[in-house]
Amino acid sequence: MLQYIIALISILVFIYLIVNKPTIETYVLFVFYNLPFINTKILPLEYGFVKTFDVVTVVALLIFLKEFLTFNKKVNTWFYTTLVILFWAVTLMSKISSEFPTTNLYLLYPVFNIFIFGRFLFLYLQNNDKLFTKVLPALKTSLFFILGFMTLQIVFGLNFTFYKELGQNTFSESTGLIRYPGMFSESQYNGQFLALGSFVFLIATKYKDQYSNYLNYFGFALSILAIILAGSRSALGGFAFGCIFLVSISSVRVKIYTTLSLLFGAFVFFLYKPDSGIFGRAENLGDDLSFRQSIWTETFGIIKEYPIFGIGFGNFESYLMKYHQELYLQIESGGDLIYFTQPENGYLKILVEQGYIVFIIFILLLLIPFLRNVYLALLSKLPGYKGFMMAALISWIVAFNTVYSFLDYRLLLMVAIFTIVLIIPPTQHTIFTKPKQKFELP
Repeated sequence: MLQYIIALISILVFIYLIVNKPTIETYVLFVFYNLPFINTKILPLEYGFVKTFDVVTVVALLIFLKEFLTFNKKVNTWFYTTLVILFWAVTLMSKISSEFPTTNLYLLYPVFNIFIFGRFLFLYLQNNDKLFTKVLPALKTSLFFILGFMTLQIVFGLNFTFYKELGQNTFSESTGLIRYPGMFSESQYNGQFLALGSFVFLIATKYKDQYSNYLNYFGFALSILAIILAGSRSALGGFAFGCIFLVSISSVRVKIYTTLSLLFGAFVFFLYKPDSGIFGRAENLGDDLSFRQSIWTETFGIIKEYPIFGIGFGNFESYLMKYHQELYLQIESGGDLIYFTQPENGYLKILVEQGYIVFIIFILLLLIPFLRNVYLALLSKLPGYKGFMMAALISWIVAFNTVYSFLDYRLLLMVAIFTIVLIIPPTQHTIFTKPKQKFELP
């Protein structure tokens, strides 16, 4: 019930704001400031499972349809537009032609709404510096709220949550291990989100002052601790890869600070030998990998049968229940059986449900802007803020190997935001986008 109340309040606030100031900026900033609650549902599953983001995005599309369909001839976006349209068309074709065309139709909402948001964000950010003056401060505010919520959850326990039921991996009855989900239903989602958001705190959003620097460092340090307590090994591994990338293109000063931090962290680890969060799961790493590999093997077999269009978007669970009834989990407390809704790998989820065409488009949408910015980095022309966003995306790209996290709008939005920023050419009239030879911390 709490989710419905929060969703209703959020939508009413948005309507009030958009009536008083009907601009794309109002919509974009509302999404950023309301990020902690943007995934709350306004309708239950039996009535369509509509969420706050669905409502505000459709309203924005209706109000700003002309702007949405107007393309600036000076800005070449036709390649990405074509990819998005193909993505939509093939996904729909995959679903309609599948054995379960009416199953989980609500999962199609994000496929369309996230690209609508991306279009509006692109229109808002192109040729201006609003990323630094308004967008990033709004994002940092939401990130601090999410970190604060998780802090309270650690203090008061898992009952401090928005969800009636949490993921079965948040608490182990046999070991007593807690993996904190924060504002999410799944601890793995929480870990991925925290890894993505942590790098935002390293981006300067205004003229440097000591107070803002300390606040940024505090947010970054708190994010690292939160990732550990979320108990997501893939998120921590992704975070480590992101840091390695960032250090590789950073100044000597950053390299020294990073080395000292790692030495200090290793000292603390061996001194206290923590057994909570990620560290409490170290012993069963091999078993977990074997378990996942068994699911991946079965999934590859299904992919070979349906290589082009897959088994249909959102149909993985239905397909297993009919053809692979051996793929289930048994809940410890009651012995209940639940079938997998995903093959424990985000990339395989896209492949098995949507086929190779959609998978290739998905990879291109991520890879092309990323490689373009890698090229700028090699030429020492990459703006510093884009380096941090590339590191953030690397953290998610690694973690996506273990869980399909696009079921939550907050994660989907973070990936979309960073990708859009990488696509937009850096503006020339703001001090924050001036290229640097080496990256520096805020």
